[in-house]
Amino acid sequence: MYLYDELANDRGYSFVSEDGVSKYSIRVYKLTSPDDDNHNTWLVLAHVDSGHVVDLHDHLSKSKYAGAVLVCIIPKIPTKKFTIPPNVQVVEKWRLCYNPTRHKWVPTHSIASHSDVKRLLHGRDVSKLPKLLQDDPVSIWLGFQVGDIVKVQRKNNIMFRVVV
Repeated sequence: MYLYDELANDRGYSFVSEDGVSKYSIRVYKLTSPDDDNHNTWLVLAHVDSGHVVDLHDHLSKSKYAGAVLVCIIPKIPTKKFTIPPNVQVVEKWRLCYNPTRHKWVPTHSIASHSDVKRLLHGRDVSKLPKLLQDDPVSIWLGFQVGDIVKVQRKNNIMFRVVV
């Protein structure tokens, strides 16, 4: 559970409680951003069997949670009748075995602020930016979505990338 707490902390959340739902191991986190206007922003980290992803999604959709990370050993999700909503991230457990942001050669990644994006684009097309894959370990760890513009801060420079 230590890595789950670290993942939530890196995304700006702090631990609140464990939700007692049978079959699932659920940890609930609240957004701790000081400029957060919506005080009902919650993140749920749940360790589930691949067969229970749909059941857990149904449970979460009836509750107060705004987003979830479902950790599965092998995420087998039925695609015909069920689509994963954008606020739910399904991650294979092996991808959370370590924190990639702690490695000494990985620069600091964060979502670019609105002012940074405005200054950067200056009428240019977003598709011309360098790409950052959504499958990248840092993207998975920090929860970047397709279309997000990410600020990458190295010692000597700052770069921007778009998540594809």
